[in-house]
Amino acid sequence: MGGKRAFIFSTVGMPWYNHRALRRALKEKGFQIVGEFSCRGWDTNGWLAKVGGDPNEKDLERARRFAEKLKLKYREY
Repeated sequence: MGGKRAFIFSTVGMPWYNHRALRRALKEKGFQIVGEFSCRGWDTNGWLAKVGGDPNEKDLERARRFAEKLKLKYREY
């Protein structure tokens, strides 16, 4: 996929772990990462089910700003 643009948007129980794996996989396939967003999300895998983690209002606002920024930057595509 050399040269193709991609952005990463993830909500997960352990953002730093799964998000990094997703970034690595996309880069290995040749994607150019043009933006990234991650916040905690509901996760029912293993011990994370006890932690929960629904996105809050601050996360939703950050997500809106992320989307608007990408939309403005890449609107011609």
